[in-house]
Amino acid sequence: MAKTVAALFVRRRKYPGRSDYQTPGYPLPPIIFLVGLAVLLVLLESNNPKQALLGLSVVALGIPGYFLLTRYGFLSRSTE
Repeated sequence: MAKTVAALFVRRRKYPGRSDYQTPGYPLPPIIFLVGLAVLLVLLESNNPKQALLGLSVVALGIPGYFLLTRYGFLSRSTE
């Protein structure tokens, strides 16, 4: 979810003239969300490091699968 919100910043920088997607109060709401998410992740890690490590491991296990699927054409990457 954080990558989706962070993509707003990338999109605004990459395509400055396009306004396909409007965010009220930009850039404050995405920044507040990303900071809040970071705080929640730090609190989760400090309260239950084992659970945080297991969650990180599940996400990390998906990364090789993603690259294999995109390499063999099962998933297509957007070129835009």
